[in-house]
Amino acid sequence: MVVLLTLLVAADSACAIDKHDAPNTALVRQGGLLSDRVEPHLHVAQVSPQVSASVGGCGGSYVFAQLDTLSYTPLLGPRADRKWLSAQGDAASWYDVECDTKDRPSVFTRYRFGQKAETNALEYDDATGHVARNVTKRPDGTVNYVTHYRRDTAGRPIGAENVGPDGERQLEAVFNYKDGVQELNLTDPQKGAPLSRARKWFNTEGALTKAYWYYPRYWFGYDYDPKTGLYMRLDKYDGSKKFATTAYEYDSFGNPVQRMSRCLTAECYPPVSRGQFDHGNMVREEAEQKDRTKLVWDNQFNADGQMIASLLSVNGHFALKFVIERNGTAVQRTLAYSPKGEKLFAYDSAETVYLNRDGSPVNGGKFERFTQKNIW
Repeated sequence: MVVLLTLLVAADSACAIDKHDAPNTALVRQGGLLSDRVEPHLHVAQVSPQVSASVGGCGGSYVFAQLDTLSYTPLLGPRADRKWLSAQGDAASWYDVECDTKDRPSVFTRYRFGQKAETNALEYDDATGHVARNVTKRPDGTVNYVTHYRRDTAGRPIGAENVGPDGERQLEAVFNYKDGVQELNLTDPQKGAPLSRARKWFNTEGALTKAYWYYPRYWFGYDYDPKTGLYMRLDKYDGSKKFATTAYEYDSFGNPVQRMSRCLTAECYPPVSRGQFDHGNMVREEAEQKDRTKLVWDNQFNADGQMIASLLSVNGHFALKFVIERNGTAVQRTLAYSPKGEKLFAYDSAETVYLNRDGSPVNGGKFERFTQKNIW
């Protein structure tokens, strides 16, 4: 699990300190990767939404809006025509932005695929003009969590924490600055346990351009488009050695279309992976193993966007069906069935224990997808 401090990024993130999964596509993972044998090409589709005339004030509709900036001051892209956006149905994603009495963007209502998602309400410190608090609400209007910011005399954030609706502290961040780079450490305030640390780079306008996220074994490098807030590329490292790279493609509304990934070292698996999104879900993934065996996963999702089943084909022949059992959002167990409907094995929520019906390991881990290094 990658924990990422992220705000209103145009693709599909929440506003405030948030836990964000690194791009991955295991059988019970949400997502997928895509790659070629050349360096992945990164781009956003060039069919632009209709841009409306700017008529006073900051309010309106925007396809791209960013709050993960150097000072957490909102950055807005070109204003879009709201009627035109609505007419696109479930193809469009955007933000409706309302402003306070001082013409500062204060309420961001996120629409994903034509449906209302979360809302973020910013409260400013009138003495400094900086964002002091952010209230994140669910689609039904109930509070999900509140983020409080602490700043130094220069207005830079030096601390932040997420507080739940019951007043319980959920996540804490501490910021430091060195050589023009923002460094942050995330901690579980209940356990006092460190979760992750990161380094972030911003351009002169305060837009995020690059971020490194560090974990006990590996670390990840993200490259962002400062105009949209979308991350366009992800590189995985083991120490100083880069072992996998992933590129992302989006449509003109910032919705993910596909991602492309390939291994750069012999021990990374699989060498090549290709996948496609539909309404934010990785519905199809293709991978090529080192022996040229071609694997295809067709994934099924519930109304909440959670993967519930995946059908695996090997060289064009149906091989396995994986069914994911959940308790709410948490994965409890994944079951594998043969083409004849026979239950072959199961593994637990950690995605590491492979068992058959009598509880013994299956084929020495033959079906395990997670190796020492994986492209996901």
